[in-house]
Amino acid sequence: RNFHDYGGALSFSLRTDWHPTISDIVLLDASIDGSDFDVPNNLFQQLAGQRQTQQLRDNHQSLAWQHTWSANTLTNFAYYRHYYRAKLLGSPQDTPLYVGQSRHHTRQGAIVSLTRVWHGHTIKAGAEGSRVSASEFFTFGVTNSSAALLAQITASAMVFTSANPFLFQGRVVRGAAFAYAQDDFSPVHNLTINAGLRYDHTDLLVPAQQASPRIGAVYYVPQTHTAVRASFNRLYMPPQVENLLLASSPQARKLSPFATGSSGGGADIAPETSSAYEIGVSQQLPSTLRLNLAYWWRDFRNIDDPNVLFSTTIIFPNSVATARAKGLDVRLDVPERHGWSGYLSYTNSRVTEIGPLNGGLFLTSDLIDIGPGTRFTPDHDQRNVGAFAVIYTAHRRGLWSAFSGRYESGVPIEVPEDQLVRLSRLPGASLVNFFTQRVRPWYVFGWSGGMDLLRRERVIVALQADVQNLTDRPFVYNFGNPFSGTHFGYPRMYGGRLKFTFH
Repeated sequence: RNFHDYGGALSFSLRTDWHPTISDIVLLDASIDGSDFDVPNNLFQQLAGQRQTQQLRDNHQSLAWQHTWSANTLTNFAYYRHYYRAKLLGSPQDTPLYVGQSRHHTRQGAIVSLTRVWHGHTIKAGAEGSRVSASEFFTFGVTNSSAALLAQITASAMVFTSANPFLFQGRVVRGAAFAYAQDDFSPVHNLTINAGLRYDHTDLLVPAQQASPRIGAVYYVPQTHTAVRASFNRLYMPPQVENLLLASSPQARKLSPFATGSSGGGADIAPETSSAYEIGVSQQLPSTLRLNLAYWWRDFRNIDDPNVLFSTTIIFPNSVATARAKGLDVRLDVPERHGWSGYLSYTNSRVTEIGPLNGGLFLTSDLIDIGPGTRFTPDHDQRNVGAFAVIYTAHRRGLWSAFSGRYESGVPIEVPEDQLVRLSRLPGASLVNFFTQRVRPWYVFGWSGGMDLLRRERVIVALQADVQNLTDRPFVYNFGNPFSGTHFGYPRMYGGRLKFTFH
């Protein structure tokens, strides 16, 4: 069972649109968010009196200006600032570890873009410059050696105690920049091509850069109402800022099982890069139904795969050397007729990752051995996913209703063989198939509906209601994973929203 698992959140957001001239729009966005919540305890921690809590705060501001120069030319400029802060507050009765954290980072920058339509070409270009300042403090110490052994705390982590705690503190200020240009055009009838190039440069924390070509093409066959498409994208993604300083530090590397022996891991976390390929077809069927098929595959380097700190929501970035993924997507869309519409979709996919592993903060020994060339199936390998929705809309009355469902075949649990018996004794183990070493398949149904209570020239008032997991069926997203822990599915939940829109 989960103990000590209450919390709350508060958010405020504001958006203002100003039209000083017919050619200009000025947009102001601002928001403040905060949440305080308990860190769940197991039974032993609850009886010991552990009372860890987490506090999250963030605020965002942006100011954007859009100017229409002509019917064919548009420019945008925006300045933004994002601030994030997180704290983990320990308690005197923490077991088997006392843990404390305080970190924050600020990201601010400016974006400029140009869009121009010229002789059958839609040309887009833009650039961004940003600055990130990050500060982190983290500490832990073993408070109960017997409980630490049962929790499989590693020998290297057991060295740190309440009297001799692990301490990390760091601060950096780094920059990043990117620029891109792309063009949409049609060289021959019924063929559309989108081609572009993007350049990225980042210094957080490993200086790196990449030029990323991108090209996609669609050919439409009017006789059969068929669209055939293909695309290639090269992508670049810097590592997440949260706990990046700690996860890349020499102190964390000394605790990593992947940085010793012949594993070859433990290096700094470099940006993730990938090459994405896709081919697909869209076919219009009788009764205006539309069928979409897509086969895709991806090749990754330094793929992001963070690990979690026990029952907290604190994650530490790390990366796996390489990965491959492939899949097939099928979707049938039913267009609206007499107010009714819907869709049906299915995805089959497979993900394989190949070691070694770099970065992260690992305090337990319940990890599979991942060395150079080690192939393993990550815990987000979801082989089969299906979804559907049936929607009814009465436009004149502002009334709508949607019934939906989702099925997932279950992800692997990804632990060493000698850990399966321990996992089988944990609460929620009935939701796992330990023979196949995967979470059991699960499905959920939900309903949402809404209506306009008031519609006037200057104001619209709308009401929405939601029910998720209608059957109150228990399920887990993943179970006992050393990287991401256990995430139980939500029970039956009710929600409502009252929305005011002013013009």
